[in-house]
Amino acid sequence: METREFFVSGSAGDTYAVKFERAGNNLNAFCTCQAGQSGIYCKHRFALMNGEVGSLVSDNVADVEKLRDMM
Repeated sequence: METREFFVSGSAGDTYAVKFERAGNNLNAFCTCQAGQSGIYCKHRFALMNGEVGSLVSDNVADVEKLRDMM
């Protein structure tokens, strides 16, 4: 299993963990924000999947490109 984890700043200033896991052909994404905890696909996951790093607070910017390779 391949895993990438990021920390992002939400619009209210809270920090959320966003984790992507790839097992075979399946890619799962999880976020600790309220929407993510409710099972809704949140903007934090989509932003990282689109290569947007504006809200990234962790120091693994290079992993965003690797994330795109996981898709």
